[in-house]
Amino acid sequence: MPQMATYNGDAVPEKLIEEMSRSLARLALATEQLAQVELAIRKHHRSLPAESSAKKLERLRGIGITTSQQLCAEIMDWRRFTNRKAPGAFAGLCPTPWGSGGERIREQGIGKDGNPRIRSTMVELAWLWSRWQPSSELAHKWAPELAKKGRRRKMAVVALARELLVALWRYVVYDVPIVGAVMKGEKAAVR
Repeated sequence: MPQMATYNGDAVPEKLIEEMSRSLARLALATEQLAQVELAIRKHHRSLPAESSAKKLERLRGIGITTSQQLCAEIMDWRRFTNRKAPGAFAGLCPTPWGSGGERIREQGIGKDGNPRIRSTMVELAWLWSRWQPSSELAHKWAPELAKKGRRRKMAVVALARELLVALWRYVVYDVPIVGAVMKGEKAAVR
């Protein structure tokens, strides 16, 4: 092993070299374990029937195997939601009103009372949706707000995430196509 040196030419202390070796070994182990988990996810996904929720979601451009598996694993049964407000509330993506009993009612932002894993996945998926499904009605509706900076942009992506979750619920349970959404392998229509 070549002798390592610091910026000024001094020899690197042995203890630091040993610590770096241990860190590299931990990184190699974590990388190997991650590859095993990804292989198991792919294997499980291949074993699912074609009409399963995860396979239906994965057919949409911008949604991968891991995301579709995670959404289906966290939600368990898409059919348990009885109306369009339930998926958003389950994920904690619904607004929380504030009122003191008077005429003034204000929004306090999202409640975050729901499942945090679904909420973070849906916010990430909303960003991916705006990138990979620009011709969809949802992405087109929220594009002006997502182009802004700051707080308005963050609020817009959460609103897109909520609407996208409802649209995915309708797609999985009732086979209602998402307007303008493109399946993998199809060409996107230009707006």
